[in-house]
Amino acid sequence: MGIVYLFRWISPYLVTLLFNRLTKKMGDHNPNNFTNEKQNPPKKKQQEMGEYIDYEEID
Repeated sequence: MGIVYLFRWISPYLVTLLFNRLTKKMGDHNPNNFTNEKQNPPKKKQQEMGEYIDYEEID
């Protein structure tokens, strides 16, 4: 019973501590860096592609 009472006194401080740590970690994160890389993928040259083969249908 005493543990629950102690936890009720400590929990607001724990929540604020965890929230502050989370905001500091997320503050360093910049989502624009990742989206810029995904928007401009390297384009393949047509020379890298294989030869086109047209298969005839067998009746």
